[in-house]
Amino acid sequence: MKNILIIILVLTSSCTTIKKEKLTRSVKISSSCTDYQSSVQQAIKQSDLDNLETLLYKLNRQADCSIFYIDNVKRSMAQIAAARADELTQQKRIKTAKTWLKRAPITTWGTQAVYGDIAVYRHQWQLAARFYNQAIDLIRDKQATPQAPAASSIRKLLKLAYETQVLTTGSQTIFGKIRGVTPEKIPIQFTFGKTTLDNEAKKLVQQLANYIKQQNITKLTLIGHTDTKGNHAINDKISKQRALTVQKYLQQLGVTANINIKCKGKRQPLQLAHATIYTPEQINALNRRVELYL
Repeated sequence: MKNILIIILVLTSSCTTIKKEKLTRSVKISSSCTDYQSSVQQAIKQSDLDNLETLLYKLNRQADCSIFYIDNVKRSMAQIAAARADELTQQKRIKTAKTWLKRAPITTWGTQAVYGDIAVYRHQWQLAARFYNQAIDLIRDKQATPQAPAASSIRKLLKLAYETQVLTTGSQTIFGKIRGVTPEKIPIQFTFGKTTLDNEAKKLVQQLANYIKQQNITKLTLIGHTDTKGNHAINDKISKQRALTVQKYLQQLGVTANINIKCKGKRQPLQLAHATIYTPEQINALNRRVELYL
C-alpha cells in the first residue's frame, strides 16, 4: 500500500512538471505586437510592401496591438503603394499602377491623387476632379490624415482639382485654408470673348464674397487674363474689363475691401499641371480667367 502511494505521488508530481513545462513553452512561443515593430519599421524604411502585407496579417492576430498602431501601418503601406503607382503612372503603365493601388489596405489622400492622375491620362475629367477632391477632403480630415502633407503637395492638388473641374463643369474652385495652407490664387473663369459672368462664375463669386466678409479681409487683388487668341491691345482691354466685372459684382454683394485691379491680357498663361495632355482649346478655356489674390 505504501509502494502504491509512492507511485501515485511520483506520477502526480511528474504530471505537474509536464504541465509546467508545456505552460512555459507556450509562453515562450507566443508573441506580442512589440515583437514585430522593429521588423515593421525596417520594412517601411525599405518600402517592402510584400513583407508589410505578411506583417500586417500577424499584427491583426495580436490581441495587444492597438487599432491606432495598425492604422498607422496601413497608412504607411498605402503611401508605399501610392508612390510606386505614381511612378508607374508617369511612365504611362496605367494597368500596373492600378494593381499597386489595389494593394493599399486603406484609402488615403495619396491613393486618390494617383487615381486622379490616371483619370487625367484617360481624359476622364469628371472622374479626375472627383478623385482630386476626395484627396483634398482626406487631407482636411485629421483623423484620416494625422500628419499633413507638405504645403507644396496641397497646392499641387488644389491646382489639379481646379483644372479638371473647369474642364468638366466650368468655374469651380476651392478656397479657404487647408491644414494651414491658403491657395495662392482663386481663379474665376470666363467664356471666349466674354466679359460677363455666367451662372457658374456668379455662384463662385457669391461664395467668395461671403468668405471675404466672414474673414474680414480688407484688401485683395484681381488680375484679368485671356487666352492666346487675338492681339495684345484687344486682350488687354478684355482682361481689364473682366477684372472690373468681378470687382463690381463683389461690391454689389457687400464686399467693402479695397480691391486692386490689374490686367495681363495673354502675357501670363497658366503653368498647367498636364499641359501636354490638354487640347489647345482646353488650355485656352483654362486661361480665360480672373485671378483673385487675398
